[in-house]
Amino acid sequence: MRNAIRVTSGILLVLFGGLACAQNYPSRPIRLVVPYLAGASSNDVLARAFAPRLSTALGQQVLVENKPGANGNSGSEFVAKAPADGYTLLVGVNGPIGISPSVYPKLTYDPVRDFAPIGMLASVPYVMLVKPDVPANSIKELVALAKSKPGQMNYASTGIGSTPHLCSAMFAVATGIDIVHVPYKGGAAIQTDMLGGQPIEIHCSGIVGSIGIFKAGKMRALAITSAKRSPLLPDLPTMQEAGVPGFEAASWAALLAPGKTPPPIINLLASEMTKVLLSPEFGEFLRKQGSAPTVMSPAELADYIKVEIAKWAKVVKATGIEVQ
Repeated sequence: MRNAIRVTSGILLVLFGGLACAQNYPSRPIRLVVPYLAGASSNDVLARAFAPRLSTALGQQVLVENKPGANGNSGSEFVAKAPADGYTLLVGVNGPIGISPSVYPKLTYDPVRDFAPIGMLASVPYVMLVKPDVPANSIKELVALAKSKPGQMNYASTGIGSTPHLCSAMFAVATGIDIVHVPYKGGAAIQTDMLGGQPIEIHCSGIVGSIGIFKAGKMRALAITSAKRSPLLPDLPTMQEAGVPGFEAASWAALLAPGKTPPPIINLLASEMTKVLLSPEFGEFLRKQGSAPTVMSPAELADYIKVEIAKWAKVVKATGIEVQ
């Protein structure tokens, strides 16, 4: 009986401690960790647009802090192991959160166990591009062309295990084609080589960074990877409309906290985050980035992350992709 009383008392102390913490939260600046170099990714741009708005909503400074390394895994690990007090948050990206568990056998954090989801920040689709001299004006024609010359067509990505890599790999698995991966260190180098005549025929590219290229006729866009058409490119079919059932891939970013952060703090952050997302000003910013406000509760985001991990795990298993 005494043991039961001690256990109950311990649980109550944890609960009331969390409530007391939340009542005073936030009482000092919050750091928002971006797991990439400053200015080197759309996620950094997103964080720097979001942080001052969240600062205003919370009445405390939200400071962006860049912690790059290991394709986003280093910064993600840093937050996973930070104190669970709501003062260290992560811009959790699909690469280190959704894909890394499958391609890094020695990953030092668990995206489900070690993070407390708060809400979705943005989800931006990719565009399937081909060079103008590729004789394919649709996804079906591209698939037929690739099947006629197995192992002879190349696709570029921004690195092994990156979302553009997995996007094209998923396309290959879904359509039964044999195309060869050529990894690069960045999107600019891919565009230079594709436009310069190098044998890179296919690229799954971010929508914002590629709009100008294919509107200028330097590349041909065959489909967009979102479930719905983009307002930025209303005439471009989705991959599903183009003949690849169930195909969906996006570069997403979510707000995450260390795993044992008290629920009252998570709920407060989720509530204030939603207000920012639904503000006309931030909504317009997202639309210019090729996204739209996507409100998810912490529970909905938790489910979404699990689905993403399972989806990419199937692609990785089918292709044998692994990063040491």
